[in-house]
Amino acid sequence: MADTSDLEEVYNIERHLFYVACTRTRDDLLMINAQPASEFLDNMRM
Repeated sequence: MADTSDLEEVYNIERHLFYVACTRTRDDLLMINAQPASEFLDNMRM
């Protein structure tokens, strides 16, 4: 069973990869309906 620090590390890696994917698009980013939606999308709302 994973402990809290392992889960937090995985969460941070996933958040970083999502950020990199979004910023690499440069001009346009199209997100379609995916379920379950990424919890990182809430951080991007303006």
